[in-house]
Amino acid sequence: MPQVDTFSELQIARDRDGNVVELLRNDLEVVCLAFAASRQCMVELHVFHADDDGVGGPDPEIFVRQAGAAARIQHPQSTRVLDFGEDDGACFYLSDFGDGELLEDYLDRCAPLPESIALELVLNAARGLSAHTGEIPVLAGMDLLQSRVRLDHRHAQALTVKVGGYSFGSRKAEMLSAAGVHEYYVRSLAEVLIWAVTGRQISADGLTHGDADAAHWSVPSLTLLDALDGNRPSVRSLDSAVAAIERTLTSLHSDARRDDQLPDSLLPLLPLEPYLVSIEELHVN
Repeated sequence: MPQVDTFSELQIARDRDGNVVELLRNDLEVVCLAFAASRQCMVELHVFHADDDGVGGPDPEIFVRQAGAAARIQHPQSTRVLDFGEDDGACFYLSDFGDGELLEDYLDRCAPLPESIALELVLNAARGLSAHTGEIPVLAGMDLLQSRVRLDHRHAQALTVKVGGYSFGSRKAEMLSAAGVHEYYVRSLAEVLIWAVTGRQISADGLTHGDADAAHWSVPSLTLLDALDGNRPSVRSLDSAVAAIERTLTSLHSDARRDDQLPDSLLPLLPLEPYLVSIEELHVN
């Protein structure tokens, strides 16, 4: 993998100790914060890499094709792909700076959530995923748990989700059936909803009557879970999942909906909090 400094058109962000600000690092990619001078905004630089033996990286031709398809998708609940290509032999793409907390981290920290807030998060995620259904290879490579939970800038006390977690360059993703990909993400939405309400990572099959009673599930939500991931699920597409979740939220009694004031404990963390300069340091400088 090349050094991120090779991306000369970007100004790579560094912390107070001079280290590159990495937002994410895993077996597939490194994600760094950068400033794009041509766009005059902060962006995320995603660099995909092979393993130590130089194998396992994305196919460059397929990567460019899938990243280009993702760049054409514009939706409020979807992370925008701003640019993509190869640099020093590595595939990369630039995306919006995700000013929120990874969905996986947020649920691990905050769940169990009030039922209505959990439903709203899952609804936003479903809408974001649904925006990608015209590009099945792009959708198939997404990681729902790498979506960002953030405050809705239009409503300061509401949460929203931006789906992302793109992984371009997979030949297998281009061979998957649309129906199979839809069903996978419908089940994933059900599992996220269960995690959000119960605080447990289990499937709908693993949800016991005790779990349902302890989490104070409403009848509409239990009906929704059965439709998404029951023994005979009736929802088989993401568009249908969006409609079903919307109906469930509408059917909740008004006193079951979330309060106007979002508790501080449920506010998402910003990814830059470890790098922010303290008040003391500001005074020193």
